[in-house]
Order: sequence, then C-alpha cells, then structure tokens
Amino acid sequence: MDEKNIESFMKKTWPNYNFYLKTASKKSVPITILRKEDVKTWAKKQTQVIKKYLSTRKFIGKEGQMIAIHETNGEISQILFGIGEGEGDSAFWACGSLPKLLPESCSYFIEDPSCLTLSNIAYVWALGCYEFMEYKTEESKVLDDLPYLVVDKEILKKVQPIVQATYWIRDMINSPPNKLTPKILAHEAAHLRDTYDAYLENIVGEDLLACNYPSVHAVGRASDYDPRIIDLRWGETNHPKITLVGKGVTFDTGGLNIKSSGSMRNMRKDMGGAAHALGFAAIIMAMKLPLQLRILIGAVENAVSGKSFRPSDVINTRKGLSVEIGDTDAEGRIVLCDLLHEASEEKPDLLIDFATLTGAARVALGTDVPAIFSNDDTLARELQDISLACHDPMWHMPIWKAYKPGLKSSLADINSISKDSYGDAIAAAIFLDMFVGKNIPWIHLDFMGWNTFSKPGRPEGGEVLGLRALLVLLNKKFDLKLDLI
Repeated sequence: MDEKNIESFMKKTWPNYNFYLKTASKKSVPITILRKEDVKTWAKKQTQVIKKYLSTRKFIGKEGQMIAIHETNGEISQILFGIGEGEGDSAFWACGSLPKLLPESCSYFIEDPSCLTLSNIAYVWALGCYEFMEYKTEESKVLDDLPYLVVDKEILKKVQPIVQATYWIRDMINSPPNKLTPKILAHEAAHLRDTYDAYLENIVGEDLLACNYPSVHAVGRASDYDPRIIDLRWGETNHPKITLVGKGVTFDTGGLNIKSSGSMRNMRKDMGGAAHALGFAAIIMAMKLPLQLRILIGAVENAVSGKSFRPSDVINTRKGLSVEIGDTDAEGRIVLCDLLHEASEEKPDLLIDFATLTGAARVALGTDVPAIFSNDDTLARELQDISLACHDPMWHMPIWKAYKPGLKSSLADINSISKDSYGDAIAAAIFLDMFVGKNIPWIHLDFMGWNTFSKPGRPEGGEVLGLRALLVLLNKKFDLKLDLI
C-alpha cells in the first residue's frame, strides 16, 4: 500500500455495523423454532390449515428446514424453522442460516425459541448477516437487503458488544495484506484508544532494537512495511490486571523457508491473533468491565529480501536467551517471545496470548477448535469445560516437558523448533513457556481463525474463536456478575 492509500485508510472511522437487529417494528412475522421431537406435539394444537402446510411441505423439523405459512392474501403469517435434535453446537448455530433464507421484505420476531434462548438466536442471527464486501465495486456487490430480527433492548445490549467485535475481527482477518499492513493494524488499535479513552504507544522499525525487542525486529525487518509493537492500555490500576498478547503477522510468506503457493494463499489470516486480542479488548471496554487491560501486539510482515532472517541465524531476545532459528516459517513464536517476557515483568493476574501458530494444532483438532495450552492445568481444564458448555469449543493440550530436550541447540541457548517433527504445537508452547514469568497464570491459544467453508452463522473466511468462553472465564475468575449469552 502506498502512502496515498495509507492516508486515505487512516481517515476511515470505526465501522458502524448493521447487525440486522432492532428493538421495534410496525409489523413483524413470528418465527416458531421446533426440534424434530416436538413437531408432532406442536402440530396437534394447530389449525387444519397449518397441519396441511406441515403435511404438504413434509416439515419434520430437521436442521435448517424452513417453511413459510401464508395468509389467503399471500402475506406471510408465520415461519416454522427446524433445528433437528436441538442439542449441541449445530442446534446452537442453526438460526444463523435464517437471515439468508427468509424473505427480506419482512421483519421477524421469535414467538417460540424451543430449547434455544432469545439472546442465542439474536447472536447467531447477527453473525449470519455478516458479509465482507469492502473491496467490491458497487457493480459487483451482491446487495442483500437482509431481514431484521426484533428483540428487546436488554437482549440487544447483551449481544451487541460481542457481535460488534466479531464483525471487526472478521473484517481485519479478511482484509488483503496490501490493505492491512502493520501500520494499518496500529490504526485499527487506535479506534480503541479514541473510542474508550485508552493509551496507545507504537514502537517502530529500528526503535525496536533501541527498546530491546530484537526478536520482533528480526522477523519483520525484511519487509518494506516497518515492524512495530502496538502497546495499548486501558482501565483503572486498582482493578485486576489482564494482559492480552497477539501475533500480528499481516502476511506470512514463510520467509526464506518459503511456503508453497497453496499454503501461502490465505496467509493474510496470520494476524488473527492480533485481531482477537484487539476484539476481546473491545468487548471488555464496551462492557465497561472493572479490569485493567494491557494489549501487546507484534505487528510484522514475514517477507523475503536480503534482510530476511535465516535458518541457523542466532538472534537475541528481550529475556536474554539466545535462539537459533530452526525454520523461518516458525516466526510466530519468535514474535511472541519478546512480548510474553515484557508482559510478565508487570506480573498480570492473567496473561493470555492469541496466535494462528501451528499447523500441528489444526491437524490435531481441526479448524473449529482452538488448542489451549497453559502453565496451570486446572485453569486450562476449567476453560475447556466452559467452552463446551457455551458452544465456543476449545480443547486442553499438554505442555509436555518431556519434549523440551528436542529444543536444544548446538549454537544457542535454545532452538526455535524441535529436532523431532512430531508434536510441533506442543514444542511451540514449550518454547513460549520459557518466556513467561513464574507464578503468572498464562493461557496460550493456538487456533485457525478461518472458516474453510460456510456454515450457519459462520461464512467462509476470517472467524472468531474462543472469546465468548474467555469472557465467561473472566466472569467467574473475577466475579464480574455478568449476564452472558
């Protein structure tokens, strides 16, 4: 992105998203949500006209099945929507397909939510309305005039901060790498500074060396876009201290260990950790939670040039440990290590890092389930249980110290990768653990941040994972007394 385009982008304000939720409507159509097991019981109480609709349309309540019941004048009088067995993640997300199934000329309200909650339905409805069309011309845009869901003010208040953050995170991850550079990522952080009266500092380019962030500099120095650390602070100092660390690799070529064309295709998503850190901060700030926040992001592009760091280079770190570079495509852990050490120096009550870190975690858990690593197994298992209960699944993986010898180096204190090709997600977590201070509760989330195909409420492209579960964890750990989705 040239300077002219950068200045144009910098003038943009934080988007005022349309979630297709509203609190009032002159006329709206009721939606009844039914599980398969409830259809027959419900049908017995209905008129002969509705029974005929059920029979002729063969409505049995299977997941995603919808029929519209019409008045004699042709207007829709009622919508029936099936959610299958009504259990598990698929039922939770089922209503995310409704906005693009329903006629857009109407607004709707939920008459009977079945086993779902109204806030759950409003949340997935809003996420099902998301589309990323920032760079399409008006001629090529698919201009969907989507229907609105009518909800009460309390439900809108509950879901809005999370939906706003989800849209924002998806937008950042979906943005092409020539449009979202390290400098523009810093501008995104400035939205939080300006909206919530936070403090923002940027350390850029060669100043990273002067300020002792050598590992962040090493990864980003090859790019025409200067590497930087984004340091954002918010909240009162007498509140519990939460530090969020994000991997912000705005594009990852793999460096000199260059990726294949297929592997590089979607590497604009490699700043997903930074987007999650900013988005989670946005939720906390919007909800005015009594927490003290610090957000640290290493914003770099892992490019190829004569300045690229090399396999077998030895680099310094903020902690003082020397690191042999085993693979320049394992750059995320190099970006994070300086930031984790810096975060530890302030001894936060909880330290969380977010990173699209390893393919190994995706092989183990797939694209929908982030891996939880932690220096506190009880904390990790509590988060896992919370995540499964609130349909925001994550899974606890071990920091298996028996694998630590694999990180030995003949050149430096440690190698960035293990000599053994197995268990790379664990090796990366072991590496990061070396930079986290003692007695600091730490959670490391290794995730995809990308839907490889569209599902109800979750279109193909950038995705948000784990934040609702983390919000529940904060609610329990710091007794915030929140009413959550």
